[in-house]
Amino acid sequence: MATIEVRAKIPLQESIVLATQWELEYPELEMQTANGRVWLGLVVPQDDAQRLWESGKHLGHYWVNTRVEALRVHLVVEDVSAEELMRLEGRHPQAAWYTSTEGQYQEAKELGERIATTVVDSCNRLLRWLQTQYGQFWLKPLRWEETVQNFLDKIEAKWRAPAGAWSTLNTYPPVIRVDRIVLGVADRYLQVKDWEKLQEDLRRQEEPGAGLLLVATAKDRFAEGDRQMAIIHLNSALEWCVQTFVEGELKGVIPPESLKVVLRQAHGRLLNEWVLPLCRKRSIDVESVEWPSVKRVQDLRGEAGHPSRQSDLHGLSESEFHNLAKSSISFICKLLGEATPKAPPPLSTATAAGTV
Repeated sequence: MATIEVRAKIPLQESIVLATQWELEYPELEMQTANGRVWLGLVVPQDDAQRLWESGKHLGHYWVNTRVEALRVHLVVEDVSAEELMRLEGRHPQAAWYTSTEGQYQEAKELGERIATTVVDSCNRLLRWLQTQYGQFWLKPLRWEETVQNFLDKIEAKWRAPAGAWSTLNTYPPVIRVDRIVLGVADRYLQVKDWEKLQEDLRRQEEPGAGLLLVATAKDRFAEGDRQMAIIHLNSALEWCVQTFVEGELKGVIPPESLKVVLRQAHGRLLNEWVLPLCRKRSIDVESVEWPSVKRVQDLRGEAGHPSRQSDLHGLSESEFHNLAKSSISFICKLLGEATPKAPPPLSTATAAGTV
């Protein structure tokens, strides 16, 4: 079996937003996949960030926010068969030939699919962490909705044997394609130190919790104007948290069959009869701040099943929703003993800066 390297530049549907001062280096993040090791890097607009920093650094605690619109991917693909390598190098005696703008090539369909899948899965894993732990809920997952070769062309994929020259990665027959500042929060976007911590999380092969991922989805749905689905996702996040918390507290304390009966109870009953008493016992304070919001989300979820123009859900304001989301995140983190993630607003301009 042979090993090859692949590199690509992945355009993002929505931008990652950074918070920088003089430091602009976001080292590549490393992760292990089924097909080999992957390194992900940010395509940082360093000139713009540096220019903004120089213009305002005299103001004191000054931060620059810039958009990252693409990721760099470096993939070491292991277990490449001799036949696949021959196809990549155009040496296979029977494989079909195709013509690209750079010349002729032979197809290597299975290898192309493996590479495309690894790129998408790796990038989406990173985006899930940024959505949930760093508050960038507006990020959209990569979707591979086109032919393999069109996707590889779009991301400008190149390949090489170790220490060899880079060549365009052609693996499939070609197909014609039709393409398609907020004050006081500058430091709440993705900082260099956040990027360093993210590397530790990725090395542990962990995934962000389902609850925070549901909250991120709820924020995105609300931003798209879909209040109904936003509340459904927000309530689902709380339901998941409550189930996880109660199961963790009672597992091994009561018989398994009794635990199953408890967990089958309605969400509201679990909140009142189990979560509150258990929190009081463990001195977890959710009543003073989070509890009214949790109950409010529960009430709105009831309306989401039968929405009307007269309902509270129809009149749900942006400020109230974001307060509900903030309290929901706090509730989840308190119950599960997790650190509260960042929660910056979307950035509406290409760059921004300010003191905090």
